[in-house]
Amino acid sequence: LLTFIAFAAQFKGNAGAGAWVTGVTGVVCILITVASFRRGEKNITRGDWITFIAGLSAIPVWMMTSNPLLAVIIVTAIDVSAVIPTFRKAWVKPYEENSFMYGFNLPRHICSMAAIQSLSLVTVLYPAALFFMNLVMYVMLKVRRTKIV
Repeated sequence: LLTFIAFAAQFKGNAGAGAWVTGVTGVVCILITVASFRRGEKNITRGDWITFIAGLSAIPVWMMTSNPLLAVIIVTAIDVSAVIPTFRKAWVKPYEENSFMYGFNLPRHICSMAAIQSLSLVTVLYPAALFFMNLVMYVMLKVRRTKIV
């Protein structure tokens, strides 16, 4: 849902082809969500719930405004907070997280940003944040795997 909101804001902000990656990512997120119900982590902590509720609570705020920049800021903040439980789990169990996916996403986000036709905070903030989150996860996983053999 958040990725589709970011896609809509990028589209409205004239990101052009740069928004396509965000739209496709939204579709992939739906597929991952469906798969996670079958094979996902079952140890859900209170922190996970707090992050989830914080993310959901920001959606009505976005819906009450027609400001695409505010929407992108809210969606980006939600996504950054939503990666915290994944980071926590990956820190403890670095071999259970797919480091290839995070590394593969890095050039994808660079290409996405390079394809943006109208550069603005509305069109660049979300893919730039995703690039940074993927970079942090990729580096952390590689470092943790060298420490835990």
